[in-house]
Amino acid sequence: GSPAESKMAVLTLLAKVLQIDSSVSFNTNHEAFTAVFNTYTSLLTDQNLGLNLKGQALLILPFFTNLTGEKLNDLKNALDQLVASNFPMRSDEFPKGTLKHNNYVDCT
Repeated sequence: GSPAESKMAVLTLLAKVLQIDSSVSFNTNHEAFTAVFNTYTSLLTDQNLGLNLKGQALLILPFFTNLTGEKLNDLKNALDQLVASNFPMRSDEFPKGTLKHNNYVDCT
């Protein structure tokens, strides 16, 4: 499959893992925490991943909102990078009705 399909499969798997054991998203002592967290933030900051897939990634963001300290800062940095790389300064920079505009609206 394509890289986008592979990343969507990773995202789907990540969502299922979080549904089974949500503590993996905020318990930094969990043995799988680092792998899950790094995978998630890499999806958010991936320059080659379409905004439609990043929108899907944002759906599982609430699982990570219980983080504190350094990891919370890492998550905020990933989100800042996502916004800076994918969202225009003004919402009217994408013509209405275009795929870019629709993906932007879905994410916000």
